[in-house]
Amino acid sequence: MFAHSTNKCKFYHIAKTLLGVFLPNDFGYAEIVALFKTMTTNEYIKNVKQNIYTPFNKKLWQNSFYEHVIRNEYDYEQVAEYIRNNPLKWEEDTEFRP
Repeated sequence: MFAHSTNKCKFYHIAKTLLGVFLPNDFGYAEIVALFKTMTTNEYIKNVKQNIYTPFNKKLWQNSFYEHVIRNEYDYEQVAEYIRNNPLKWEEDTEFRP
């Protein structure tokens, strides 16, 4: 299931399913990502207050995001590989603070 830049319908239904909320049809990618960030941050805060998670005194999310439409299986594999391997490189990042 791949999204096409001219067809937001699939992305809308995927986001609606994943987030489990009602989304107006005119929601775009940016609004859906913002809603996802808000919902996950609120869930994190709730769990910190209940002592389920330990506090993290930095930003949970970066301010913006890189939008990329996955167009084929190869593209999907490249993105999946990045997602799997990128956290392993965190200590090499210039912003890493132990």
